[in-house]
Formats: sequence, structure tokens, C-alpha cells
Amino acid sequence: MFNKKFCGVLVVFFLLLLSVDAQEVGDDYGKSILRKEWNWFAMIHSNGWGFGYRKGLQKTLLQKHFFELEFNTMKHDKEIKGRNPYYSNAKSYSYGKLNRMDVLRAGVGTQHVLNTKPYWGGTEVRYFYYGGFSLGLVSPVYLYIIKLDTVDYNPIIDLEKYDPEKHDLDNIYGGGPLGKGWFEITPHPGAYLKSGFSFEFGTDDHKVRSLDVGAILDVYPYTVQLMAYNPKQYYFLSFYLSLHFGSRYDYY
Repeated sequence: MFNKKFCGVLVVFFLLLLSVDAQEVGDDYGKSILRKEWNWFAMIHSNGWGFGYRKGLQKTLLQKHFFELEFNTMKHDKEIKGRNPYYSNAKSYSYGKLNRMDVLRAGVGTQHVLNTKPYWGGTEVRYFYYGGFSLGLVSPVYLYIIKLDTVDYNPIIDLEKYDPEKHDLDNIYGGGPLGKGWFEITPHPGAYLKSGFSFEFGTDDHKVRSLDVGAILDVYPYTVQLMAYNPKQYYFLSFYLSLHFGSRYDYY
């Protein structure tokens, strides 16, 4: 038979073990559930940059539903900035760029928790998928063009819409004003899909501090041409990183 001293030590050991387990469970799951969330985010992607706003609601312990709005620039992968080498003060431009494109997106999505954040902090990992409306805003590119005065044959600079049949490396002085062409925007309604992983970091559950990594696919029923002498496109695929800052709360 066990002696009383050994049994007493064994009982104390198990009581301590149970108390430690209970404390860990209480610290981990005893937090208040913050059902609502909003955040702003800035994004860089393989075709440009963007920013947006996201608002969400906790549906279950491991699932959140979100609504998002965002704005993104969209470049062609063959865009390369350059200057006319014959003029020292020439402006930079992308040779062959026919149209400029920006994208507005509005959609809904869901985040699923893969592993929860420990009670002392750390990183929570989620995967997500979003989808919704994508509006491509396409406007023509204007360039400063070098011409010769018909009287004195001195060079003059004029602003014209880029025409690949008339404008080349010899007579392009540089890119036109950024706002030029905005009143000639052609809307291209379409749809988008987004998927990836979200990494939530930090120790304060009331604050949103997260990094998203993923891919976005924009699809349009009518083709868009961004670069001259290149095929028109029905879709644009981008890989991105976005940094999110915001707040969680549970009040109305």
C-alpha cells in the first residue's frame, strides 16, 4: 500500500495540474467576443497599388463575414518608364501605353480561422475568399509631342492623345498631365474574385493589425487594351500584400 505522505504529494500534484489547466483554458477562452470589426488597408500588388475599407461581423467563433470597398491602379506588365534621350529636360513616360486603368471593387467575403492566437499574443492565421463587382475605369493616355514650326522650323511641343501610328520614340517629348483624359473615361463593369491568407498579429484584441497575402482576378465581358501592339484583355490577375489597421467592438 502507498504511504500517506506519498498519497498526499500525489493529490497535491494533481490539484496543481488541474488548476494550471483551468487557468490556461480560462485565459484562452474567457475573453470577450468582439463581434464587429472595421479596418482601413493599403495594398501593393503586381500591377500597381491601392487602398480600401472593410467592415465585418463575427458569425461563429471561427468565422467572420465582411463587406469591402477598394480602389486600385492597374498596369500592364510590359509598362517601362523612359525618357527621350535627345532632350535633357524631357518628361518620363511609358512607351506604347495606350490607356490608363483604375479599378473600383465592392464585394463580400468570409474569413475562416485556421489557428487561434494564444492568450499571450502571437499570430492568428486565417484563409479568406471574397467576390463581387469590379468596375474598370479606362481613360486614354496623353503625351507631349515634338513638332516643327512650319515657318521657322523650330521645335514646338503640343499635347496630343497617344496614337501609335503617328507617335514614336523620336517625336514623343514625355507624358502628359496626370488628370488629362479623365473626362474621357470608359467604364468596364465586371466581377472579381479574391483569395489568400490573413495573419493577425498583436496582443490587443480591440485593435486590428493584420497582413493579407493573396491573389485577385478581375474579369470583364468586354476587352480592355492598355498597351499598343499587345492583345486586348478580358481579365487581369494580380498578386498582392495588404496591411490592415482598425478596431473591434461589440456595441451598437
